[in-house]
Amino acid sequence: MDRGNMLSRGRLKYPDRKEYIGHFEDGVIEGFGELTVPAEQTTPSIVNSVFFTDTTFDNSTSAKADIYTGCWHNGQINGLVSIRWANGNTYEGYMRDGLRHGHGVQRYAADGELHIYFGGWRAGLRHGYGVASSNRERYLGMWANDLRQGNGAVVSIDGAYHEGTFEKDRLVHGRLLCQAPEGEFGMIYEGDFEKTAFLCGKGVLQVSKYDYIDGHMSGNLINGEVKISNAVFKKRFLANSPLTPVGQSLSDDEPSVGRWAVPSDVKWKEMFEHFLSDDLRIEGCFEENYSYDSLVGVLDHSTIWRSLAGTMTKIRNGINVEKFSFNFDDRLEKIPSFDAPWSNTYYAMVVDYWRTMFTSKRSYLHAIVRHLALLSRRRRGTLRDTQLCYNALCNKFHPLCRLVNGLIEVFTSSYSNIGTHPALYAEVVNELNSVITRLYAVVRLLFTSLPPSGEMHTPVPVCVDRMHTSTDSSEMSAVTASTVSLSSLLGCSTSSSRISNTNDISPSHVSQSSRKSMVSDDLMVLTPACDFIVEHLFAQSYAILFTIYSVSCAEADKRYWDRVIFLNAHTDVKLLTHLEVNRCQGRSLSSDFEEA
Repeated sequence: MDRGNMLSRGRLKYPDRKEYIGHFEDGVIEGFGELTVPAEQTTPSIVNSVFFTDTTFDNSTSAKADIYTGCWHNGQINGLVSIRWANGNTYEGYMRDGLRHGHGVQRYAADGELHIYFGGWRAGLRHGYGVASSNRERYLGMWANDLRQGNGAVVSIDGAYHEGTFEKDRLVHGRLLCQAPEGEFGMIYEGDFEKTAFLCGKGVLQVSKYDYIDGHMSGNLINGEVKISNAVFKKRFLANSPLTPVGQSLSDDEPSVGRWAVPSDVKWKEMFEHFLSDDLRIEGCFEENYSYDSLVGVLDHSTIWRSLAGTMTKIRNGINVEKFSFNFDDRLEKIPSFDAPWSNTYYAMVVDYWRTMFTSKRSYLHAIVRHLALLSRRRRGTLRDTQLCYNALCNKFHPLCRLVNGLIEVFTSSYSNIGTHPALYAEVVNELNSVITRLYAVVRLLFTSLPPSGEMHTPVPVCVDRMHTSTDSSEMSAVTASTVSLSSLLGCSTSSSRISNTNDISPSHVSQSSRKSMVSDDLMVLTPACDFIVEHLFAQSYAILFTIYSVSCAEADKRYWDRVIFLNAHTDVKLLTHLEVNRCQGRSLSSDFEEA
């Protein structure tokens, strides 16, 4: 076929058996397409791992070709892509000028092990924050020039936990927490390292809850082979009575981890940058500690909405209908009344758009029927049932939906399986809070009347006396301290069927009956402005959150029950004495209870 006469979509075959199917512009590969490069059939040696449950990675006989699927520009692969090499290795993420650049996920086999890396890339090399996993350990930290560089943490399969500063792929200074059998104390070292597990230089070794050794050390601490010189033995005395109040001693003898943690706002920033620059067409706001809230009211938000709608149209036109069967909801290509005044109906509009983004018209009723069927088979539905139904609703092609699902994926993958370590509990909490805050700030770039990120927990107001629109803001009633109940908000969202008939999402289409129900509910609960994001993220990452919380609180829970058993074995007088309650006051309390 003559390249000059090619249409917008076609097929191009090369003499060396390469084949491209996709879009063209003026005879040049441009847009979405797939390139197949033939290769010899190989069978890579990959060891199955119990730590990875992703079945998309094929460790059997690999394909006979390298397949490049994604966006192309000037004949080179650019933007969001998916690559599957003939040897079984894969890459999914962003590229620039044919090189991995931005956020990406790579799976590859090396030395008989399966390796997975997800995080930042620059010019084909790992750069920025990223997580690298193998069959034996997981690294969560900073990278530079394809090497571990900066602050990071390593969790090993044997339960050892390292955190500290890495230089040229080597741990040089930090902390090591050794795994110990239940009921025993795991040794803790803080100081200089030769590499992970190998001490080299000055440091402090804690061998029990109260005993320390300060000096020069060398050797493998995990294997118990350490040489100590010029050392001083120290002892620390702590109250160890089971009656010690819980709030005073549960953390006294636990190591303070997190000193070398990567700031939460640095994690996954490439994913936010791709969404802002590629989908919303916002440039120049990626400096460190830059606040998205400062952009609200400064940018032309109508242009941002048009860019998002244009991206949706571009994605719909570029999808290969032969491979994907999906019906786009045309409401997502329309611009809602994003500049209407902040009110309960405005919040209902935001929630409707959010749920429409994760739900297609056709799959909405299908998912409800499926969920009811699950509940009919079991008297009490589980969170897993709800999550299965919710996963079926996801519209993975919407840019904001892709960002949300991507953040959930990297968050849960970071702390699952081998990454479930009690020392990472604080990191999990901080990272989840950061993701929620940044997601809310991004949504606020679209819905500008939402409260600022610093006030995202502000309760949703109840103003039901009239409808508020952008042309009637002067007559809006005063915002009260009352809040919308969950059932009321669900009532607002049920009006989505009416909205779908009008093909519009705006406060004016929220039903009057839904607004009236907001003040007639018997049970009123506080609903923060960020509730729709928190609800979704918690539902999708609940298993990881619950598991790491249980692991981190196991020791504290054991000590709590030890104290309960200890107190039950003694009289009330001993308890009152411990609580520093004098006997006279204790008798008056007892008499009051008897009279009651």
